[in-house]
Amino acid sequence: NEVWIDDDLNPEDIKFVMLHEVYERRLMSKGMDYDSAHKKASHIEYSCRHNRKKIDVELKKEIARQKVF
Repeated sequence: NEVWIDDDLNPEDIKFVMLHEVYERRLMSKGMDYDSAHKKASHIEYSCRHNRKKIDVELKKEIARQKVF
C-alpha cells in the first residue's frame, strides 16, 4: 500500500509522477498487467503535464479512489 518515488526528482515533477504511480497501482490492483497500466498512467500524466491546471484535481480524485487495506 505504498508508492515510492525517487528522491532525486525535480520538485516540479513530483505531483505528475505521483499521479502516474497511484493510477498505475490502482489499475494493477484490479488485475491489469503492468504494460497496460503503465500505458494508461503515462497517458494521464502526459495530459496533466500539458494542462497543468488539471494535476491537483486529477491527483486528488485518484488518491480518493485508492483502496486502503
